[in-house]
Amino acid sequence: MDNASDVKELLAALSGTTKEIQQIAAPLNTEALNKIPFLDSWTPAQLMKHVALSITGVAHALHVPGKPANRAPDKKIEELKTMFLDFSSKMKSPKEIDPGNGHFEKEQITEELNASMALVLENRDGAVPDELIEDTPFGEITKLEVLHFINYHTERHLHQLKKIVAALRG
Repeated sequence: MDNASDVKELLAALSGTTKEIQQIAAPLNTEALNKIPFLDSWTPAQLMKHVALSITGVAHALHVPGKPANRAPDKKIEELKTMFLDFSSKMKSPKEIDPGNGHFEKEQITEELNASMALVLENRDGAVPDELIEDTPFGEITKLEVLHFINYHTERHLHQLKKIVAALRG
């Protein structure tokens, strides 16, 4: 499969995972969306806000001019997969995409998630997969790796949301 096909498939997967997050959260009212289900957990709304912020960050990264990678454009993919799909590990959000402790309205957070996805799709033409970008939390990373990251990251939070909603339902 070529890198252009990879981009198309990765964006389709991201869109599907984002829709699944929304479907799982849809039955929750605003009060439940803002309820902490257990110790050291985000609320469903905080999780959705975090996902929206991270997808928006990726959309901007795809738009940044890159430079040719002097390595395989998929070199870090397995490392990212291992890191983000290890559901037994606990991670701390970088402050740039920390959702904060505010109260979120259901409609607002859903719109933010939709807007982040629309922005990443709008910027997909800038996603030259083997371009390298710098100044990311991962150091130098290709746009192909960024797309894999956001998929693994969003899958991780889908898994968390399922646990959160199950805890809220008791």
